[in-house]
Amino acid sequence: MTFLPILERELRVRARSRAAHWSRFVVALAGALVCLPQLVWMGPFGTPATMGRALFNGIVSAAFLLSCGGCLLTADIISSERREGTLGLLLLTRVKAFDVLLGKLGSAGLPGLCALVACLPMLMIPLLAGGVTGGEAFRKGLVLPDTLFLALAAGLWASAGGREWLKAARTALILLAGIVLVPCLLDRPSARFWPPGPTLTLLSPLSALFSAGDASYKASPEQFWASLILVQGVAWALVIGAGFRVRSSWREERGEITAATPTTAEEHQMEAGRPARRPLVDA
Repeated sequence: MTFLPILERELRVRARSRAAHWSRFVVALAGALVCLPQLVWMGPFGTPATMGRALFNGIVSAAFLLSCGGCLLTADIISSERREGTLGLLLLTRVKAFDVLLGKLGSAGLPGLCALVACLPMLMIPLLAGGVTGGEAFRKGLVLPDTLFLALAAGLWASAGGREWLKAARTALILLAGIVLVPCLLDRPSARFWPPGPTLTLLSPLSALFSAGDASYKASPEQFWASLILVQGVAWALVIGAGFRVRSSWREERGEITAATPTTAEEHQMEAGRPARRPLVDA
């Protein structure tokens, strides 16, 4: 496995940064801040079941948005190597394009997964209040890492073909929004209320999220698992497409470098600013 040394190197670099240590604390603190206002305001006015359901929906919505923001973690991992000129050095060795992508994806995905795992224990708070079953919390807990992997793959695909971080981040956000929202709009163009319900297109992670509820899952459990698998397939398709984009862009850059490099001694002398020597001709 050639990608393991790349993964180890990237993880060692990220372990030295303060963001790797503070991200889990910030995510857990944000989850607590989402819970506390609803506990304070809804305590005197609602039943425990209603309070638990509202808390659960708020935490899941925040965690889903956090998972979608994972595309920004991988939006610059390939383009930064291209700007620094180190991508070509990696590809000139035995390392292949997919090895680079898997190593970069793992190094960026593990901190994001750790931050998401730090938020998942907050889902147990609504279980104590009631109104939410353990099966629903488990199923929606499966949807969140699936959405995170899709977001990471979208950012990786956008970064594989660009040089600028801002352009790659914009492309990743547009691509992820298209995957998440466009199938919903095409499936229910006349829907007036959100969420449209269990008839969402299975390619969107929102389909798995809404079909993970107890009522929807009891009606059609195959819809939840099919959507979960299809979202995973879309993510792997983006990773494979990113590999082909890296290879094609590297071939274009290598062709430009080869075309711009002088090949003969006369071209080397002209490149250095010296007049070329003409060969002596015998009289």
